[in-house]
Amino acid sequence: CGVAGFAWRSIMPKRFQIAFRNISKTFPNESYAWRKKTIRTSFIRTTEMALFALTSPFWNNIKFKKRLSLSKKTLSLIKEWNDGPPRPKIFLTPHYCYVEMIPHVKSVLERDFIGEIGAIFRPLNQKALDDWIKQSRERNGFRLLSRKKGFQEARNILKNNGSVGVLFDQRAGGTGTLMMSQGRLTSATELPAILAKESHADVYLVVARRVSFMKCQIDTIPVHQYTDSADITLLGNKAFDDYLIENKELAQDWLWVHDRWRIHTKINQRLNLNHKRSLIRRQMALFGWEKLPQKTKIWIRMPFEFDEFVQGLFFVHAVIKGRPDAEV
Repeated sequence: CGVAGFAWRSIMPKRFQIAFRNISKTFPNESYAWRKKTIRTSFIRTTEMALFALTSPFWNNIKFKKRLSLSKKTLSLIKEWNDGPPRPKIFLTPHYCYVEMIPHVKSVLERDFIGEIGAIFRPLNQKALDDWIKQSRERNGFRLLSRKKGFQEARNILKNNGSVGVLFDQRAGGTGTLMMSQGRLTSATELPAILAKESHADVYLVVARRVSFMKCQIDTIPVHQYTDSADITLLGNKAFDDYLIENKELAQDWLWVHDRWRIHTKINQRLNLNHKRSLIRRQMALFGWEKLPQKTKIWIRMPFEFDEFVQGLFFVHAVIKGRPDAEV
């Protein structure tokens, strides 16, 4: 895995630059050596994730019980779910390296305390490989719901007090909603919020925490009570942001090569916060921010001629007004 991780870095230097920029913005106080080592390890962890996806079809439940465990908090929550009345649940899952183990969580339980559970996923382009991996993921009672056709199935599962998982930490592009994550602009998916609003589901952050090679533990963190669907998106992402910062030793296990903060790629969008949907104002009110965090820097080189310099000040003022999240 180490050799393959190094090869990834050598073959895809642009991805390495994206990952290094992301972690530098998230952990600005860490040393250059720490950030470089963390990204190098992250590439190795990504290789481990791919290796598990390819080998897991040959694992039996005995091996899963040795390799997959549940945290005390997760076990406590499962007991609460079992003792209380059935309720629909939405699991927000970030891209930690052993996220592929989550579909097999029922194999480590003596009884099925979770009920019907499914997850919305993006099918692979290679049909044969997609069918093989899908068959492996679904063999322990976990249903995979295609992002293209599975939305209604997810709604039906929640209607029957089941559970639905969503990989929510990817960039949603123009279809997402604008918000701040780790002090930077991002486009977040609103799918969990839409599902939760319809079903009045409880929302949880579920993390596959790496323990050692091919071994992980499932952490489950309840997302605070929400008052409307917008809060689900904001509080869910905040729960993940806090988890990432508070568990710095796990930073190397997250998929930093995702260009999560790539937003406003067109030139005419870069100097303003215009977007189809935005939760910026709601986020500031919910978290009590007087102003937005300013981790983005915009450099402007002013002209030397006095009259041009004066005219340039109006442009600078417009940029400051248009990008309150940036330091100009």
